[in-house]
Amino acid sequence: MKLDKKVAYALIGAGSLTLYGVFNSYTLFFYTDVVKLSARWVGGTWFLFSFWNAINDIASGWISDKSLRKVQKRSNLIKKLVFPVALCFIILWHPLYKSIWYFLAVISVFDFFYSLLTLNYGAMFPKLFRDGRERIRASAINRAVGYGIGGGLTALAPLIYGGFGWSAMGISLAILAASMYFIGVNEINEEPVKVTETNFLVTKQFQEAIRNMSFIYLMGIGVCLRFVLAVFVSLIPFYTKYVLGLGGGSSSILLLAFIGTSLVGLYYWEKIFRLYGTRKAMLLSLIIAVSFLIPFMFIQNIELSILLLMILGGASGGAMMMGPDLLFADIIDDDHKKTQRRREGVFAGLLGFTFRFPPALVGLILGELLTVARYDANLSVTSQPEKVAHVIKTFFAVGPMIAMIVGIILLCKYPLRGNKQIELLSVKV
Repeated sequence: MKLDKKVAYALIGAGSLTLYGVFNSYTLFFYTDVVKLSARWVGGTWFLFSFWNAINDIASGWISDKSLRKVQKRSNLIKKLVFPVALCFIILWHPLYKSIWYFLAVISVFDFFYSLLTLNYGAMFPKLFRDGRERIRASAINRAVGYGIGGGLTALAPLIYGGFGWSAMGISLAILAASMYFIGVNEINEEPVKVTETNFLVTKQFQEAIRNMSFIYLMGIGVCLRFVLAVFVSLIPFYTKYVLGLGGGSSSILLLAFIGTSLVGLYYWEKIFRLYGTRKAMLLSLIIAVSFLIPFMFIQNIELSILLLMILGGASGGAMMMGPDLLFADIIDDDHKKTQRRREGVFAGLLGFTFRFPPALVGLILGELLTVARYDANLSVTSQPEKVAHVIKTFFAVGPMIAMIVGIILLCKYPLRGNKQIELLSVKV
């Protein structure tokens, strides 16, 4: 079987997005509404987990760059991590104990292995795809395939656990993700690194990375975008059940509406990114998207919800799907040009450090809001206090709006613009 390198890379992303998409979308709902742990304790534990999660990403960056000297290819590290990641994902949906400490332990162990695997996947991008046009096409294919498969399976998860149970969902999706990982890394054709590119003390590189102002802005922009995505994927099951009063199958419809139009929109966003460059295209994407969030405060039927999510998906897909990859690759290029070092793991680890806080913050806010609204998982939908639906739909609209506005401000101030990026975009392939 011969796969194009861009498609092979995208399959690794599809495996990652499948596991973490389901993890981010349904963990809070599963342990709150199914296992019936305290909403406040689940939200608080989710936030506490973010600190381990963040430290774990820095450690993963250190392990990745240090191990690269021996294994020479990041794809070799990914192969070693597939089995423990898949096994931990299965255990996540088959809790052995009804305990908040078990909840903390199982999500922490899963995230340790997952973070190390996915960090190496992201760190390969700048080296695999060198010029601007190739990167934009690779990013578009990566997101189209990754979100098409991974996002589609995330959206279909309610149908799987609704029909066959949560344990069956975990096993089936873990097997599918592992298959995509192996196919991708076996066909990626990654070049080994040079000895001189890894001849540095890894711990010192973190200090240099955090003094890079372009990278600091990228971390801020990434936090905003991750917060937006975390609100959408975490709240849709709650929004469907307690605002719209519908079953789990409708959650799949809403997620598919958002993800589907995001993927279709990539066809147009690829052209816009080529025409205007990364920063300006991301600004346009966020400015359009933010204006369509307010209506979620007032609607209470699935037809309008689907329509708005389709518009939001098409508008925000450029910024949230393609933008971060391209900004990261520009910064890695700039760093390699100045230092002649391959230290993507250090930058990816620090980036992951900041990216872990938005989902945790969403979980903490949601847990507190539900507690204040007197949410009770043992009550039926119609028996819940009216405030439950109100706080869910308010957070669903206002949370992403604030994050997008902050992201727009940071993009306006982002210092790495023009120069190398424009030169690369002008290359004719």
